[in-house]
Amino acid sequence: MLNKHICSEILAVAMSTGADFAEIYQELTRNNSIHLIDGKIDSVGDSVLSGVGIRAFLGTRTVYATTTDISREGLLRCAAGVADAIGQSKKAVSIHLTERIFPNAHPVRRLPGDVAVKERTDILKEACIAAKADFVKTSTGFSKCGATMESVTTMLKAAGDQIKVK
Repeated sequence: MLNKHICSEILAVAMSTGADFAEIYQELTRNNSIHLIDGKIDSVGDSVLSGVGIRAFLGTRTVYATTTDISREGLLRCAAGVADAIGQSKKAVSIHLTERIFPNAHPVRRLPGDVAVKERTDILKEACIAAKADFVKTSTGFSKCGATMESVTTMLKAAGDQIKVK
């Protein structure tokens, strides 16, 4: 996470050409995915998305820039690009940040990457029922052999009489 000092520097640079307001958005997201075809796991993916967005406002104008270079120099270069795009007159800006900590209303108890693939697969199948889907499609047509009897049987067992299986 960005510390308070670097955030103050970034905001001061972003607002240095007359912006009324500036904000920073930092993202660090881990994505896990499982793709099923015919009730069988086709692929499992894991990726990380990391970067920072800086937005400045001047009246009704908005400028937004992003960077994956989260070094101090990279962040200040991105903020300078935002300031240049706003491009009014140079002015000194003093930023004073006050930290506010909000409670985590939705804590993550288990990271998806820490859950076994079979358990994640079972959860995905149960989610179809919980979502009150009318149908679960066992084959997308992209597989060479279509739905197998095993995948249809698995889905029928999981669905019971609550959901139809195509």
